Amino acid sequence: MNQHVTVLIPAYNTEAYIGQAIKSVLAQSYKDFDVLVVDDGSTDSTSSVVTDFIRTDHPVSLLQIPKNSGVTNATHLGILSAQGPVITIVDSDDTIFPHSLKLGVAPFKDSSVGFVWTKFQKSQGSVGWSRALPEGKSLWQAMMYHKWWNASHQRFFRKATYEQGIPLNVNIKRSSDYQLVLLLGLSGCKTMHIPAVTYWYRTRRQGSITSQGPHLQRAAVQEIKKWVLKEMGKRGIGEPS
Repeated sequence: MNQHVTVLIPAYNTEAYIGQAIKSVLAQSYKDFDVLVVDDGSTDSTSSVVTDFIRTDHPVSLLQIPKNSGVTNATHLGILSAQGPVITIVDSDDTIFPHSLKLGVAPFKDSSVGFVWTKFQKSQGSVGWSRALPEGKSLWQAMMYHKWWNASHQRFFRKATYEQGIPLNVNIKRSSDYQLVLLLGLSGCKTMHIPAVTYWYRTRRQGSITSQGPHLQRAAVQEIKKWVLKEMGKRGIGEPS
């Protein structure tokens, strides 16, 4: 039985690219999906571009946030609104290759799998840094204690895994992808790395955490780790074994 997947696209002022992102999803060889665009208070015509796809009867829907709130909040609201039991996130100025969903959804036939990630190609042609976990380490251990961050583009996860854990802290606006994966790791779910390129990543983007320098990346990661440990203490949640 196929697993329905929601392709979540948080968007803010990307009218020049959002259409390409959606078209890359509609071109998938795997057809059991829907596209949910969360327009985070765009002031350009992003929402109009999305509406054009909806009018032509594609499996695309639009959730509009009246005022820009940041990608973390847009991601959180999108996850809660997703139709599929499996979710993947595509940045609004990136694209995915036609085999992306077929490869990424397949591992979820195993009910114990909660998180999957693949490899990505940078816009200048090189393959990015996504790779498998360190030998013998869980996702939680690798991220929290071993400075590992290689679960980057493309990521698939179960909606239930997210909903059963600690939700994203929408007040931490930087490095939302790192925060999301760390929280999924806290669930202790089974994870899998697929060593295939499924995602095309636009580099040198203004506003991305990588464009702000390594010191801000490190600061964001430390803020996230500190908050997660504090929240675990408040909720009486122990570390996964």
